[in-house]
Amino acid sequence: MEISRRTRQASLWWLVLVLLLFLAAGAYLLITYLPNWQMVEVRDKKQLIIGEEIKTVPSFHAEDGQIWLPYSVVHEYLDPHLFWDKERDLVIMSTEDKVIRMTTDALTAKVNREPFDLNVPVIKVEGEPYIPADLLMKLYPVKIEQVGENRVIMDLLEQPKIKATVTREKGGTLRISPDIKAPIVGIEDVGSELVIFGERDNWFKVRTSSGDFGYIHESEVKLTGIVSKARQEEIRIVRGRQPGEKINLTWEYVGRVGQARPDFASLTGVNVISPTWFTLADDTGFIESRADLGWVREAHEHGIQVWALVENGFDPDRTKTVLRDSEKREYVIDQLLVFAAMYELDGINIDFENVYYEDRDYLTQFVREFTPLAHEQGLVVSIDVTIKSSSPNWSMVYDRKAYAEIVDYVALMTYDEHWASSPKAGSVASLPWVERGLQGVLEEVPAEKLLLGVPFYTRIWQEETTANGQVKVSSIAVGMGYLQRWLEERNLEPIWDEKTGQYYAEYTEENIRYRVWIEEETSMAARVDLVRKYGLAGVASWRRGFEKPVIWDVIDERLRMGPM
Repeated sequence: MEISRRTRQASLWWLVLVLLLFLAAGAYLLITYLPNWQMVEVRDKKQLIIGEEIKTVPSFHAEDGQIWLPYSVVHEYLDPHLFWDKERDLVIMSTEDKVIRMTTDALTAKVNREPFDLNVPVIKVEGEPYIPADLLMKLYPVKIEQVGENRVIMDLLEQPKIKATVTREKGGTLRISPDIKAPIVGIEDVGSELVIFGERDNWFKVRTSSGDFGYIHESEVKLTGIVSKARQEEIRIVRGRQPGEKINLTWEYVGRVGQARPDFASLTGVNVISPTWFTLADDTGFIESRADLGWVREAHEHGIQVWALVENGFDPDRTKTVLRDSEKREYVIDQLLVFAAMYELDGINIDFENVYYEDRDYLTQFVREFTPLAHEQGLVVSIDVTIKSSSPNWSMVYDRKAYAEIVDYVALMTYDEHWASSPKAGSVASLPWVERGLQGVLEEVPAEKLLLGVPFYTRIWQEETTANGQVKVSSIAVGMGYLQRWLEERNLEPIWDEKTGQYYAEYTEENIRYRVWIEEETSMAARVDLVRKYGLAGVASWRRGFEKPVIWDVIDERLRMGPM
């Protein structure tokens, strides 16, 4: 009997142990696999949803069924070139073919100078302009819609989206993290559309049509494909030249009204001439003109386009005052457009030099505001820049990459390697220096938009040893014809300088050493060969009148040779 009782007790303990193990396993299974059915509310703040980002400050403004988005958001996500003139409460948009000026709280704006009515005005919220969503959707590839009281969704249509639909009959469960134990954001009905932003451990990160974000298991959805409304590739007009033709531009210095016209017939191969006709004369934005309609018509008779040059007088203070004032910029632009129509111009060449570095963005804004209006008038727009250097006013001030996106051509002034007051004598533009400078700018400007600026002048250097043994350096700039006579009068035989890619000559007289690095046919051919080597748009020469007649033939022949 005793043995039988012990056996029963042992069996009972085993049964209890098995039961406990079963209960433990069940508890483990419940803890591990039983879904969490706790619901969480996530709509606690006003939200602007951009893709998968959520902005709460600043977000949006909504009133009477209309939506406004803050300037800072539009500037960051849609248009980095949007400009806000805080002093005048003026917001300026510049697209490829439009310039739109909007004043806050005004129902009338201007598009390319013509007034138009805004359905909704630009407003100010806590000191910041807010722009109507309807206008943004007309100008940019974007969809903006309000979902519920506290949410606006902005989708950039150029960004492809992976779409999915809920296939589970009981609906898709959206959780705050990729875990069955995570609280539930919501239950999406079968057939509901979702946008997928990522995948993790067989869970998709999604956004619902109401703007909720969460994770849904892949077994509950079906991928429906990638949706993209990419902007059509823009077909840019090759302005100012025929397909395959290189631009052969020369600048014409005009110092006074009524100055003698060039002999257009002698300019072999030249298809563009740029007279220095317009000057920013004062800090009101007034443009002084030396233009001549007969001059333009005569150029046209010889098949030469006229891209008149506008310059800032090398005055950084005057330039600063005008560029920083949106109304003065507009005044400058209005005058240039009127002059262009009055004098039947084909283009405008912008030559602003010696500009304060802190005005860099204002110069870019001026170019951005001018170009669409000029294009609307059929004008070619070009801008002159230097090679890259550490000089703030003369090089760093140029946003070359931005210009390449705005204007038709960028003219690279590859000269003045050794400038007029240089403390050291040297070439105006040695060939290696030119090529290095060209390569640097090609990192930001596409070759098909770049003109290689070439010099027709050289400098005669004087190195005078003073009584204390120091060398005083000075120079004068001369044209090719003058220099040739200067060499002949002194019976100098130039020698080839491989280092600079130029002929070189020197002599000493009365303790003064004279030195010249010469511009002539051989050095010019080597420069034009860089146009062929890098596939540039053409050449721009400074300036007509400094050349020997044969130089036109050299440039024309090399440009016609085609790529190297």
